[in-house]
Amino acid sequence: VFNRLDTATTQSFTKIQTNLKTLLDQYFLSKITTIGNGVTCGFMGESYKGVIDGMCYGGVWGVQAVSSSYAACAVVTLLLVIIMYILWRLSLDNVAADQKLHGADAVVPIIPT
Repeated sequence: VFNRLDTATTQSFTKIQTNLKTLLDQYFLSKITTIGNGVTCGFMGESYKGVIDGMCYGGVWGVQAVSSSYAACAVVTLLLVIIMYILWRLSLDNVAADQKLHGADAVVPIIPT
């Protein structure tokens, strides 16, 4: 039984290999060869120029936008720091004035737990 299976496998493999190669050459490789022989690289110059222009000008615009965003964030952060300093200073002065007016016992101390 196994000898007959081996013989059938060998015959079928050879037949499949031959037919597959013929079909592949006829319907796939010949089409690719025809397309490859007809292609010229004339379109590449304009496309390459467009890609380079887009990357350069687009990249410069992007870097400029990022730098403007960083500058805006710096200004907003500076304003926030100034506002927080004013609030901190007012709170500190209020505590000092309350201690001067009512004594040190008026402020509840923070006891670590």
